[in-house]
Amino acid sequence: MIEVSALRKRFVSGSGRKKREVQAVDGVHFTAADGCITGLLGANGAGKTTTLRMVAALIEPDEGQVRVDGVHVAARPRDALARLGLLSDARGLYPRLTARENIVYFGRLHGMDGAAASARAEHLAQVLDMAPLLDRRTDGFSQGERMKTALARALVHNPPNIVLDEPPTAWTCWPRARCATRCAGCVTTRASASSSPPTSCKRWSGCATWWWWWRRAARWLPARSASCRRKPAAQTSRRPL
Repeated sequence: MIEVSALRKRFVSGSGRKKREVQAVDGVHFTAADGCITGLLGANGAGKTTTLRMVAALIEPDEGQVRVDGVHVAARPRDALARLGLLSDARGLYPRLTARENIVYFGRLHGMDGAAASARAEHLAQVLDMAPLLDRRTDGFSQGERMKTALARALVHNPPNIVLDEPPTAWTCWPRARCATRCAGCVTTRASASSSPPTSCKRWSGCATWWWWWRRAARWLPARSASCRRKPAAQTSRRPL
């Protein structure tokens, strides 16, 4: 579970007459309960990414607090990050390392031994259909290949909570990853639009998935929640030209 309460963050740039203040996050409250997907919807610049960076201990909030499974992020950031898998909008792969080396390296950073990290990388490669990429350098990878590698890297330590920034891109490379990990909670962000899905719904078997499954993949895994069930397309008649 991820709990956010009264979170505020302000950025200040320049000085004197050129001083400019931006209130990026102003009193955000939400709870990402276990077994659910929580979506943060808002216009561009609304502070979604800034909020998730504070959840992941990448920046410190001015006010408020974040708890991950009861762990205070500001007081014990390493313990909190051990329970988070983070996929940010910036992939941040090491271009001179292979996909396998990128994944294993992050597993070692999370305290896994080499054998366990390698085995986990092999498992994720099969789930994400990226086995041919494992021993290639990430320099020159396509956007989809970089996304798969970054997603495997975020899941390598089998975290109970997953934080995704701009998730529709991530789900396009996850055709069979519903069993990659059993996550207790998931937080995602997306700019609001008229076709936005529900902000939360019950987890399906395996791993909770979100917008991409909602729009494209209902044929693979039927929804178990009435709020998540796809409605049949309306029947319309067309006049011949």
